[in-house]
Amino acid sequence: SNVGSAKAQGVELSYDQQFDFLPGVLSGAGFEGNLTYVQSRGEIRPGEHHTLPQTSPFNYNAALTYAYGPVSMKLAASYVSTNLWAVGGDASTDLYSQGRYRLDFGGTYALNDHIQLYLDAKNISNTHLDFTQTKDKNFPVQNEFYDADYLFGLRVKY
Repeated sequence: SNVGSAKAQGVELSYDQQFDFLPGVLSGAGFEGNLTYVQSRGEIRPGEHHTLPQTSPFNYNAALTYAYGPVSMKLAASYVSTNLWAVGGDASTDLYSQGRYRLDFGGTYALNDHIQLYLDAKNISNTHLDFTQTKDKNFPVQNEFYDADYLFGLRVKY
C-alpha cells in the first residue's frame, strides 16, 4: 500500500509424478517440482521504479518422494533468489536478502492405522540468511544462522 501503483506478473511451472509404473517397491518413488518467475515493478521512491520489496524474481522447489506400504519420505530442496528486502532513503541504503538454497527431509513409518513414527529434519543444508546493503555481497548488514532442526516422535490418529 505504501508503494503506490505497482504490478506483478509471472509464470509458474509445476510437475508432480508418482512413478507407479515401476515394478514393486520402486513404484513408491516420485517427484514434485515447481519453478516460479515473477516480474514486479513499483515506485519505491518518488520517480524511482524498481522491483517490489520482498518479491523474489526466481524461485524453485524440487522434491524426491517415496510412499510405499507403511513408509513415506520426502527430500525437498528450495531456492529463493536475491530480492530487495527494505527500501532505504536512496539506492545506496536499500537492504537486500541474498539468494538462498535449503534442504529438508520428512519421513513417517506407520506402525498401524492409528500410530506413526515420524522424523522431520529441517534446514539440513544449514542455510543462513544474508542481508546486505545494496545487492553487493561485500556489504553485509546482518547474517542469521539457524542450524538444522530435527524433530522426531509418535503421531496418534483417532
